[in-house]
Amino acid sequence: MTIYGTITYRLSDPGSKSEGYRAFLTDSGGKTYRLYRAGRLPYGDPFFHPFDGMEAGVTGEYEEETDNFLVESVILGNGDEISASTDDGGTGPVEIPEDSNDEE
Repeated sequence: MTIYGTITYRLSDPGSKSEGYRAFLTDSGGKTYRLYRAGRLPYGDPFFHPFDGMEAGVTGEYEEETDNFLVESVILGNGDEISASTDDGGTGPVEIPEDSNDEE
């Protein structure tokens, strides 16, 4: 499944034990999905930080009962696809090309 919208990386659940920064995607209809990657805690994952405020698509599996979305890749505005795999240790932020949000 692929969903397009705006990615935000913001404080979630303030004041609770789960407080931390988390990635969200809000689609054009206003629906918000909580993003996470396999093998990583959803809070504080630096992978999503560079995408904050960016229009993009995410591919993966939507969990309807929780509105969580297991992200397999992020599709940038220029069509580049960035894998969200943690198989290679992908724990840090990604480098996004300067023209990443350009429409072709």
